[in-house]
Parts: sequence; C-alpha cells; structure tokens
Amino acid sequence: MQRSRTAAHSFLARTNNVMSRVKPIGSIATKQKSASKNSGGRDAGAAEEKLIQKAKMYLKGIGSEPVSALHLSAQACKPIDWISYGNIIRRKVTMLHGTSGVGKTGYGLQMAVILASGMEWGSARALKPVKVLYINMEEAQEEIMRRVRGICHYFSIDEEKALGNILISGRRQEEMSLATFMPPGLGDDTRSDSEARRENAGSDPVFAKYSDESGKVEMTPYGWSITAFAKSNNVDVIFIDPLQDAMIAAENLNEQARGVMNVFRQVAELAGSAVHLVHHNVKAEAPGEQHSARGASAISGVSRGMESLCVAKPDDLKKMGIDNSDGDRYLRLDTSKSNYSPTRVDFILLRQESIEVPGSDPVGILVEHDAEAGEMDDTEGDVDPFLEELVDRIEMIIGDSDTTTLANVARGLIGQHDSIIPEEWGEMNSSRIPRRVESAILGAIEAISSQNSIWYGIEKKKVKGQTTRCVVPIGAA
Repeated sequence: MQRSRTAAHSFLARTNNVMSRVKPIGSIATKQKSASKNSGGRDAGAAEEKLIQKAKMYLKGIGSEPVSALHLSAQACKPIDWISYGNIIRRKVTMLHGTSGVGKTGYGLQMAVILASGMEWGSARALKPVKVLYINMEEAQEEIMRRVRGICHYFSIDEEKALGNILISGRRQEEMSLATFMPPGLGDDTRSDSEARRENAGSDPVFAKYSDESGKVEMTPYGWSITAFAKSNNVDVIFIDPLQDAMIAAENLNEQARGVMNVFRQVAELAGSAVHLVHHNVKAEAPGEQHSARGASAISGVSRGMESLCVAKPDDLKKMGIDNSDGDRYLRLDTSKSNYSPTRVDFILLRQESIEVPGSDPVGILVEHDAEAGEMDDTEGDVDPFLEELVDRIEMIIGDSDTTTLANVARGLIGQHDSIIPEEWGEMNSSRIPRRVESAILGAIEAISSQNSIWYGIEKKKVKGQTTRCVVPIGAA
C-alpha cells in the first residue's frame, strides 16, 4: 500500500512538472503574433505574395486572368472576323447538322465552293474569296473533285479562280490485300509484317482520340499535322465532314464530347482558321433545334453557330406558295444557334436537282428558292433590271475611290428621293445595314467585278479611327 502511494505521488509530481511547462493556447497565439509583429510580418506576407503571384501566373497561363472593364473599354473594339457573314467565324467552331442522307455533304461542299469564289448563296455570304480546306472522311478525293466541278459548272464559276482557293482531303484509297488484314494466329510466318501494315492501313485519320491511360481526349498527330498545314497555307476555313469519323470517343458522354470539341477549338485557334463541322442529327429531328444534333449537349454547347438541314414538310412548301405536284425533294435550312449575330427567323428553302457534267455522271445540286419571285433562283436567264440599276447606282457611289465604306454605299441607296430599294427591306440604323440590302449590295459588287477588269471585294479598313467594312479593288478580274 505504501509503495502504491509513493508511486502515485511520484506520478503526480511528474505530471505537475510537465503541465507547468505547457502554455495556454492564448499565450502561444500572443507569442506568435508578437513574433510576427516584431518581424513586421515579412515572412507571412512574402509567402502570401508568392501564392498570389502563382495564382496570377496560372490564370494568365490558361488565358483566364480577370481584366478591368475600364481597361478593356480603352482598347479599340475589334469587329467580328466573319468568314461567312452570320455563320462562320475565324478561330471559332461552327456546325451544320442534319439527318443521315439528307444532303449535308452536298450543302457543305457547295458552301465551301461558294466561299472560295467570294460569292453569296444559301447562308454562305462571303465578304471576299477565301481559302478553304475541305476534309471528307467518307469519300475519295476523286469523288469530291467531281462534285466540285459540277458546282462550278452550274454556277458558271471560273474554275481557274475558284479551284486555287480549294484544298481537298478525302478518304484515302490504297491497294489492299487479304494479307494486310489477316487475323492473328492464321500464319506466324507473315504475322509481324501483316500486323504492322494493318495498323497503318486499317485505321482512319482522326483529330481527337480518348486515351484510356490519361482519361482525357487528346489531339492526335493527324490533328496536329492538319493544324500546322492549315496555318502554313493561310487557310481561312476548314470543313470537316462528318464529325463522327473525325474522332474516337464516346459522343454521348458529355465529358468526352467536350474534350473532342475542345480539340477542334484548339485547331481553330492554333491555325487561325474557322472550323466548320458537319454532324448527324438524332432520328427525331426538329428544324432549327440545336439539341437535335446527335450526342451530348457539349457538342452544341461549344459550337458558336449552328445550322440544321432537314426535309421540308408540306406545310413548309405551302407557306412558300409551292404546289409540289411534281414530287420534287425540298430541304429547309434553319439557324439553330447563333452566338454572334441575330438568329435568322425564316428558313431557307432549297430544292435538289441533278445536272449533267461534261465527261462525268450527273451531280446533285441544291437550288435556292426565291421567296419574292415565288420560284427557284436560277443562274441563267435574262438580266434582272433591278440588279442592272443597282449596279449602275453602286458604280456611281464608288466612283474612282480606292476605299468606300459598305455603310456609305447602303446610305446612297436607302432613303433617297430616288431610292430603288423597297421600304420594306429596312432602314439604316447607325451603321447597321439591313440584311436584304447588304445581300443585294454584295450581289451587285459581284456583278460589277464580272463586268470590269477589276475585281472588287469587301475588306476591313480603318476609316476615321474606326474599323469598318469597305468596298475595295482587290486585283485583276
């Protein structure tokens, strides 16, 4: 018992000795604060400043550093760099979507040729001739070229001018043999050579591929090479048809779909080109509805502009005053998403035709419906008196000047006592030109170029400190 008490007293003594050396929490904080105060808070302040600088560098590195609106307001407001006014923008991803077999490739290719020619048709509204890279993952280059010739033939496009602005990449055609695709285990003597050749010949080039190792969608060597090619060749717009064959990823998984679209966004930004994708719809399509595009919502979310192409219904034709007793096939083109311009309210009606091409089989062509005339727009026929008068008036406005703003041309046509522009086409609001007036001007400028030895185009120039679109001579016609 005595030994137990002695041990207990000894334990208490040791405990009291330890506790006497323990400082209250408040005293520790006071001591630390005092030490920090004595050092002027230099250590803590320096560490915090390093963290802040690291955060700034990170945000700057990914291009997301917040900037004062006052600072931004002092900079010149840059106009949108349209490739095709209203739907295709440089360094942005846009899309044409529609059901399988509806005519997406035909419309996309026709649009590409029109832009390369600096013309206007459908929703293609070129401000000047542009360089186009058309990549088709399904058809051979020979078939794409056959269609291009058909388009040039129908629209009376000078092939020497247009074809120099078009670069074509089609599905590769190569000699194949049974040995190339021999399954494993059928012959050890040729297996190694067959395996190597099948790896190269049996897979299509794609831009984006999901990696099981990293768990992310990555740009492929092919995607990087096309980007470098487009940049080195000053390509203005890259058409990719179809999207599903340009990627290896699950389009219905939002994370992978976003990764794929981010790859195409990188292609656009690095190449300095617009990227215009051709994509499929779900089976239950809805005209003008962006979410009818197949796959996860990230596909339409990343796209900055979208158009849908589908078969026109009887009610659509009735709205246009068309009696389709001949059973022709009509398509309707709608704006399904527009981030940078007003959404087109009315759809564009197109009719599918087949034309003969010298030395080849017939080629399918889309012809635009002229709602005003109640008939399809045709490139052949008598000269339109309105266009003839419009050309004369615009030639007078341009005169011998090297630079005339597009807005001034419009002002010279609208609101004058002898105006030839119908009032219902709209009025000038500041420098905004009504769409139909602008379309008429661009068509007249094209006609002026075809009649003279000088080719006129639309270029962005600084006039009185403001960047604006101008009508300028851009070379010999």
